[in-house]
Amino acid sequence: MDCQAAEIADDESSENPPETIYKQPSKEISPVSPDVEQLRQKIFKDKEQETLLQDEDTEVEEDFPIYSQDSQEYMHWHYKLNHPSHTVMTKMAKQNMLPRRITKILNDMDKLHTKPPMCNDCCGARATRRPWRSKSAKQDQKHLRKATNPGEVVSVDQLKSSIPGFIGQITGKLTRQRIVASTIFVDHASDFSYVYLKLQ
Repeated sequence: MDCQAAEIADDESSENPPETIYKQPSKEISPVSPDVEQLRQKIFKDKEQETLLQDEDTEVEEDFPIYSQDSQEYMHWHYKLNHPSHTVMTKMAKQNMLPRRITKILNDMDKLHTKPPMCNDCCGARATRRPWRSKSAKQDQKHLRKATNPGEVVSVDQLKSSIPGFIGQITGKLTRQRIVASTIFVDHASDFSYVYLKLQ
C-alpha cells in the first residue's frame, strides 16, 4: 500500500508541477525632451556631412603600412617599385600614380631640395672599377673624326689565344687545323664588322 501511495503521489506531482513566475521589474522610460532630440539629430547630421566630405576629397587608398619616418616610407616605395630613381618617383607622384602620403613626401623633398635616402642596392649596381692608370687631361685626349663614307675610318683589333681552338664544322671530314688568333675589323660609318681567323 505504501508503494502504491508513493507512486500515486509521484504521478500527481509530475502532472501538476509547481509553477514559478518571475516578474521582471518594470522600467519606466522617461520621455526625451525635444531639445535633447534636436541636439542629437544635429550631432549625427554633422558627422554624416564630415564623412561625406572626406569620401569626396580623399581617394580610397590600399592598406599599406604606415611608417614613423619619411625616409622609411620613401624606401618602402623605392623597393616596392623595383628601385626607380628619384626623378622617376617624382614624375609618378605628379601624375597621381602614387598614394597621397608618399606624394606629399616627394613634394616636400622637392621644395626643400633634400637628397633622397641612400639605397645600398642601387649604389652597388652603379659601382664600377676605377681605372688604376692615370688618365690624361681632357685637352690631350684625341677623338676620331666622324666617318661619313664606308671605309673612311676603320678600327682594327687582334686577339691571340694561348690554347688553339677548334674550327666549327657541320659536314665533311674533320680537320686538324686549329684557330690561333683572329683579327677584327670594324667600319665606323656602316658599323660593319669582319673577323679574320688565323689558323695554325
